[in-house]
Amino acid sequence: ALSKGISLGMAQVMQARKVLLLATGSKKADIIKKALQEKITNAVPASLIRNHPNAFVLLDKAAASLL
Repeated sequence: ALSKGISLGMAQVMQARKVLLLATGSKKADIIKKALQEKITNAVPASLIRNHPNAFVLLDKAAASLL
């Protein structure tokens, strides 16, 4: 399987006008739960999206299964 990714530092992400977090599949469910419902921490960089004023989270049913 071919996969691609884009890496940005959290400073760049937080300076963006809009931020989109997209997750699919049950393998992402645990980290999505941590990012969206547990303490905001550098140990879970995706949790910092909660401090962004214009952030959007798109999940499929499997990724959202632990919410």
